[in-house]
Amino acid sequence: MPLSKQRFARPPTPPDTDTTLRRSERFYKRKDIPLDLSDAFDWLRDDSSAVKIGDKCYTFENHPGLVYLPNYLNEHDQKRMIKLSLRDIPAPPNRNSLDAHYKIPTEGLWHHYAANTKTDVAVPRAATEPPREMPSYYAPSGERPLINNQPSTFEALKQIAREHNPEIPPSPTVKPLNGERAMYKLRWTNIGHYYHWGLKQYDFSVRDPQTAGPIAIPQPVAQVCKGAVEAIPWQRTCVAEAAEEWKKGYKPDAGIINYYNLNDTLMAHVDRSEVTSSLPLVSISLGHSAVFLIGDDERESISPPTPIVLRSGDVVVMSGPTRRSYHGVPRILERSLPPHLQNEQEDDEWEPFARYLSTARINVNVRQTGLSDQQIAELVSV
Repeated sequence: MPLSKQRFARPPTPPDTDTTLRRSERFYKRKDIPLDLSDAFDWLRDDSSAVKIGDKCYTFENHPGLVYLPNYLNEHDQKRMIKLSLRDIPAPPNRNSLDAHYKIPTEGLWHHYAANTKTDVAVPRAATEPPREMPSYYAPSGERPLINNQPSTFEALKQIAREHNPEIPPSPTVKPLNGERAMYKLRWTNIGHYYHWGLKQYDFSVRDPQTAGPIAIPQPVAQVCKGAVEAIPWQRTCVAEAAEEWKKGYKPDAGIINYYNLNDTLMAHVDRSEVTSSLPLVSISLGHSAVFLIGDDERESISPPTPIVLRSGDVVVMSGPTRRSYHGVPRILERSLPPHLQNEQEDDEWEPFARYLSTARINVNVRQTGLSDQQIAELVSV
């Protein structure tokens, strides 16, 4: 082979990325060709790739325990959830993706964004804090590895509690941010029990300084999630027996709010951090539409994954066997913000929310860790 071709030849695709799931991800991520959604389930077409088990309630034969509730939140409730997710929740005691590197105002960032504040409100921590070493659990920089963390156990959580693992040190290279730049840099906010991103496990030692108890899921969010679980006709699903307990005792106590820009994606992954691996995970879509892609419990599976078009107000519930399925969001759909979330009525109160949503999608996902109050108390006291 000539030297020039050797230098510029495309490297072979690694075996662990050339799977049916990864090929589907790459297909929906492509922007050099028109987006083709003909294979994606869309409840407005009501095609035969899903089983309708109730009014606006669908299951999928290849994904036992997956339930889709399109348009579950009405327009008013969508706006309420959006206001909570942007204005109220990304503030203490809830931690967010900026906290490790920035000092955030105690009132949060939203009011500065809404007021178009030009002064810097997110100040780099490295400018005022002494330097710290990188924790041993932190992967070195370089190519991002595929994460395959082990399922959580109570004993593993006790070991984490004993080690008192620190967060990563603040970056010395970040710059101060005004309200607008900070909000668009925000990627996630933790709600409920704190999820330690470096360890891929919950850290139950993080408490609410006001109450000295666990950080609670905001009540309106918990009510929506419990209502969705209770609304499902579980007797018509393949997880009917287990679901009887969920309807009576589902108590969401942990979650993450993800904030997507239009070019963002979420690589397919499996949630393994809950001790009980079958309890429902409730996912709420807000803002722009997206393609949700779900496979099975094997990354290298030859079975084709199922793409689903999710719109604002839709709810997905993953329970039973599907809690161990690979899933992700390979595409946010441009120009898909519904009219009721735009500022067509020139509502001054809604204007900053419409402005933010013009280039964004929000996903609220909530779950139950599966630990009793006694077990959590034991973890805190270690």
